[in-house]
Amino acid sequence: MELRRYFAIVQRSWWLVLGVPLLVLLVSLLSFQPDPQRYRANAKFAITHAPVGGNEVLPDMNIYNSWQSTQFIVDDLPGVVRSEAFAQAVSTWIASNRNLQLDAGAVKGMITAVEQEHRIATILVDADTADQATAIAAGSIAVLDEQGLQWWNRAQWGTLAVETLELPTTATALSRWPQPITRLALRLVLALVAGFGLAFLRHYLDRTVREPSDLAQLNVPVLSAIPKES
Repeated sequence: MELRRYFAIVQRSWWLVLGVPLLVLLVSLLSFQPDPQRYRANAKFAITHAPVGGNEVLPDMNIYNSWQSTQFIVDDLPGVVRSEAFAQAVSTWIASNRNLQLDAGAVKGMITAVEQEHRIATILVDADTADQATAIAAGSIAVLDEQGLQWWNRAQWGTLAVETLELPTTATALSRWPQPITRLALRLVLALVAGFGLAFLRHYLDRTVREPSDLAQLNVPVLSAIPKES
């Protein structure tokens, strides 16, 4: 089928091609509700495995081994911080130190990411309120500092040295618009595709003879043609 014929099919059913997206747009606008306000807090810290000592002959080996083991700790950090057990510990810390009641499931869902750069880590927290965001960020660092290598089941091998670099006292309000706009754009694209699909389906089900080629497909000879008046 030639491109010109495709265009003719779309032109005959233009009301379907445009009507479906317009209907979706109208329904989306009438049922629109903005996303609830969310707040973000970032906690940045440096983490190392403190030297365990005990090697007076080669003291430099203690430092070397601590840097080596630190790399493994940092690699595992995202999995530890996003775990249910860690969230439970943070929930307990928040209840004791910030007087906020958040269950472990809520805490786990609010810790959205752990970014790493060598031995520097940043915990990103997205919460329903600014107090929740800052409390979870502070609690995450405190739990790592207090419980250390217990999360790796290596408490007997020393402690973690956690140095806080940035601890937010306030949280930033996140924009509520990008996600609703993205969802609306996706709906409109899908509606436009559906409109084109309905237009071609209508053409397929239409038995009207519109061009000589339609008769040729039926093996019916064309005897004459009456020009369409302009």
